[in-house]
Amino acid sequence: MTKHEFLQFLADYRATYGPIKDRDMLGKLGVSRATYFRIKKRGGDKVLALACAALMHNIKRYGEK
Repeated sequence: MTKHEFLQFLADYRATYGPIKDRDMLGKLGVSRATYFRIKKRGGDKVLALACAALMHNIKRYGEK
């Protein structure tokens, strides 16, 4: 996932679900603050792309009720 794709995900997520602060989004993604801001600068891997897709479709964690 490129940084541009991640930034587009953030824009799409906010357009769909309303405003969300960076600290709340990093909690949803399960990453540290430093990792989150690194992703915003450099992008991430396939796992991040899948996590973003799951968030966009409001899919809960496996086993979560």
